[in-house]
Amino acid sequence: MGLAIGIVPGIGTTFVMIATYGILNTWDPSQIIAFYVAVTMSSQFAGSVSALIFGLPGEVTSQPAISERHDLQLNGQIGTAIQHTALSSLIAVCFALGVTMLLWKWLPSFVYVLRTEVKLLLLCLILGIIGTSGRNAVRTNYIMVVVGILIGMVGFNYQGQLILTFDQWWLASGIPITVLLLGFIAVPSMLNFPKVEFNAESIEIKPHSIAWASITRGSVIGSFVGLVPVIGNMISSNCAWLVERSKRSTTALQRVSSAEAANNSGNVMVLLPLLMFGLPIVSSEMILYNLISSKGWTHVNLTITVLWQIYVAAIVSSLIGWALCGPVVKYLIIFIQKNYSILVKFAFAIVTISVLYLGHQAHNIWFYLLALTICVVIGVFLRYRDFTPLLIGSLIAVPLVSAVQVVYQLYF
Repeated sequence: MGLAIGIVPGIGTTFVMIATYGILNTWDPSQIIAFYVAVTMSSQFAGSVSALIFGLPGEVTSQPAISERHDLQLNGQIGTAIQHTALSSLIAVCFALGVTMLLWKWLPSFVYVLRTEVKLLLLCLILGIIGTSGRNAVRTNYIMVVVGILIGMVGFNYQGQLILTFDQWWLASGIPITVLLLGFIAVPSMLNFPKVEFNAESIEIKPHSIAWASITRGSVIGSFVGLVPVIGNMISSNCAWLVERSKRSTTALQRVSSAEAANNSGNVMVLLPLLMFGLPIVSSEMILYNLISSKGWTHVNLTITVLWQIYVAAIVSSLIGWALCGPVVKYLIIFIQKNYSILVKFAFAIVTISVLYLGHQAHNIWFYLLALTICVVIGVFLRYRDFTPLLIGSLIAVPLVSAVQVVYQLYF
């Protein structure tokens, strides 16, 4: 199930938790947590495959893979990249799990990371990294960050008033990040990259070819950024990717490997506030916490035995993802070579269906389609620009403004 939702854009872990709520409600809390971990981890592998092969962001965190897809295509390294990202994900999961196990006795002090002041500091640090990294000029990056923050603030409830809606009800729910991602990145990528001939020969991973330094950096960055409330797991891959891009000597393979490592280590670390203190910090965790708390689960029930069960679920799902997304890449490439034109049409259909579904859920289909159209036009017209700063600005807008409000009230 995790592999399926990773491939299809717009259908994330939150959707799965809602769709399976009735079934999960009959399970024990430890089984529910293990299911959540397995779905979350396996979906990350499939998201990279969708991004690299089809040019579609199966997950928001797949944006770095889409940005590097062109260079990888030119070098005939799509297949190699899939195997490298799958292996990077597995290594990063083991790294993050090992860190949490080693720090088991000191984890209670983690509560200080959740303080609003620390959260604001981390968000400002992320803005600094975004502004000075990537292929855009620094000024362009910061302009995009500001535009992204303004987009992210549409529909924000400030003291009982909705901001930037201009008294239009259809703007009250804001502009969804999935539409921005599809419009600015995915669709222009599909339009810009024509059919290419992949090398369908079997691809072996040799020890010396693995980007160990990039994977390590990505794992550390993901473990750190993943702790940022609400958006940490969504931006960890982009932060690692931007750091790698700032190192001019890195290759597309190294950058993608680092981003995928950060993505998966971040998804491990984001579980800590929930498991240690009963604090859900992403939407899918809120549903998870509602399920397990209704069965009497509290964070004090977390023992070393339960933690080991969760770790086993994470590693097993990661191994399955690696087995499916790595070794079978040869057959996937052959299939794509034979059915490329059909797959491109299918990809566009998936984009349309995803936007229609999201619009239907928000009772605002026409606005979602209009927003997608506008984003596609802008994305195609500015196809040589890096939209990462804008997307991250949109993601961090509400947490940033909320943190500024709290800090201002506390100290000024």
